[in-house]
Amino acid sequence: MIGVSRTKLYYGFSQLYGASPMEYLRLKRIEKARQMVKDKDLSMTQIAYDLGYSSSSHFAKTFHDSFGISPSCYRQNKAV
Repeated sequence: MIGVSRTKLYYGFSQLYGASPMEYLRLKRIEKARQMVKDKDLSMTQIAYDLGYSSSSHFAKTFHDSFGISPSCYRQNKAV
């Protein structure tokens, strides 16, 4: 639709943002999750659902892998 190949689009995106489109999306999604855990009074299940994670356990694992702390501990400590 935009007149460039997928390869050229991915290359240009990576040059501009320093990550592939999927990596960029993952980073933005987990950063949004961090803000929701910190700033909102939603359950972890609701946050996982709102951000499109397949389950709350998958969300918790991804959060822990990214920030080194579980989302519930992060919420309690307001760490990182």
